[in-house]
Amino acid sequence: MTVLNILDYSPIDEGETAASALRSTAELAKLADRSGYKRYWVAEHHQVFSVAGSSPEMLMMHLATLTERLRIGSGGVMLPHYSAYKVAENFRLLEALHPNRIDLGIGRSPSFRLVNQALNESKGKRVPYAQQLIDLEKYFTDDTDHEQSDTIHRDSA
Repeated sequence: MTVLNILDYSPIDEGETAASALRSTAELAKLADRSGYKRYWVAEHHQVFSVAGSSPEMLMMHLATLTERLRIGSGGVMLPHYSAYKVAENFRLLEALHPNRIDLGIGRSPSFRLVNQALNESKGKRVPYAQQLIDLEKYFTDDTDHEQSDTIHRDSA
């Protein structure tokens, strides 16, 4: 049996709007769910005006609510833009609301310089990608005995 999956960028067609692109994404996800597809992944793109998806977690929540058995995932969350802790919290919430249906895909796309600055403006220091991967894994396991969580506790005090 062939397993079918979809990666949807939520494209905004000429003359359309982001809202209509997201409605089309929702309709396609519902059709995929009814048609026996296994996974439906959405993408994260910033400052790409022909694509409606800039927050996969938000779109995933919407799609998971509209479907019944389809696995919903990110293809992927651009980890250097975010706190690994926040990514873990978002995906834990998604998983709690839709058990065994949520997939986390991560990446490290460099994006546009201005987008990087905007998404990282509150970060005091740049955390290496490899450390973010370690932090993300540890946040999912509730392990707080590592460098980044110490930094978070010191910086927030």
